[in-house]
Amino acid sequence: MRKRENEQNYPFSWLDEVIETTLNPEKSNIKLLTVTQLEEIHKKLPDEIIRIISCIKNQAFCLYYTEEVKVVAGHYDQAIRVLQRQAQTNLEQYPKSHQLSKTGQLIISALAELSHSIHNRYSTYLPEIQPAEPGEGSKLQSLITKVLCALSADQIGIIIRAAFDVKLIIGNSFRKVCKAIAPYLSTPWKTDVNWDTIRSNSGRPEKRDLDIAIETLEKMIEKIKGYR
Repeated sequence: MRKRENEQNYPFSWLDEVIETTLNPEKSNIKLLTVTQLEEIHKKLPDEIIRIISCIKNQAFCLYYTEEVKVVAGHYDQAIRVLQRQAQTNLEQYPKSHQLSKTGQLIISALAELSHSIHNRYSTYLPEIQPAEPGEGSKLQSLITKVLCALSADQIGIIIRAAFDVKLIIGNSFRKVCKAIAPYLSTPWKTDVNWDTIRSNSGRPEKRDLDIAIETLEKMIEKIKGYR
């Protein structure tokens, strides 16, 4: 009974256990995890994301005051950010060619999807993301609504570099393109994306970042085919 009550009070209990303990190299011996265990996580993950979204909808629907909805949405947003940071820390410690790496990336993508869904539905109840600094020597617009991208800055850089190289994005230089785009992007790990990070690591990317960028583009291609 106590476990059920805890799950009702904390919708992230399964995700929290998986990210903070099961897949955390500092708290568990991840070498003992079997392929079957990881596949079970893969299978359950989408249902958990749907369940959490349903939880916030049910909670928000029962509230009458804007301030109460703000509190609930803020709690969900903060919980997701904490789990995103830990999931990224875990991923950085996994062997790159191991099944764990795929599991870690799936969790990060799922959390980014969850964050996007909540921000999309409850944007009026959550604070908008603002850039850390105004433009150099000039007053740019004081508020920029950023696009949350479920990729790292390095992975974003690979895709933008390819778009620039095939003339999909037109600009005088790749450096200027990165400087123009970066202020409007955020990632699950960085509110402010550094334009130089996008630029500098795109030419010689790590294999893992390259694989993720390719996989993302392949998913987009399949999605576009379905628009017919």
